[in-house]
Amino acid sequence: MARLLLAFAAAALLQAGAVAAQPPADPAPILRAAGLDLPERLCSLTRRQLVAGSDSVRATYEVAGGSVDIFIVPIARPLAEEFAETEQIIGRLHTDLTALRDLAGPPGVPGVIGRLWRGALASRPVVTGMLLWHHGGLRIKLRGTVAAALADSAWPEIECAVRALARARTTA
Repeated sequence: MARLLLAFAAAALLQAGAVAAQPPADPAPILRAAGLDLPERLCSLTRRQLVAGSDSVRATYEVAGGSVDIFIVPIARPLAEEFAETEQIIGRLHTDLTALRDLAGPPGVPGVIGRLWRGALASRPVVTGMLLWHHGGLRIKLRGTVAAALADSAWPEIECAVRALARARTTA
């Protein structure tokens, strides 16, 4: 009986090891469905991370004074509902949050909702922006946060990256 239990335990460990040793998911099919390419560089932004799951992709880009995250996941609810929920979350994370302006979406991408806010995050003044849209059954969210002191130079670079994403989308 002890040998049988040891055999089952060894088999379970081998199977767990096999699962853990699987290669990371390929982001290409999800990026194609989203109509996007996430190159190493987008204007002055440098990609620091690209993680793919079975049905999602997350990329993080570095910009002076902050970062930009791009999340691609299956659509879970209507765009306006998701935007309102995310705006509430941003409001809970930031103090003294003030909406500065709505953001234009990437050229040629219909139905984008975007907004730029000023507030404080961990007692540090920041500017946070978000763009949200649907494409190919996926929700694409671009969220960037930069130090408020650097926002005048960093945010135009983020908007440049958004335009570059749109150009890649229309030429793909």
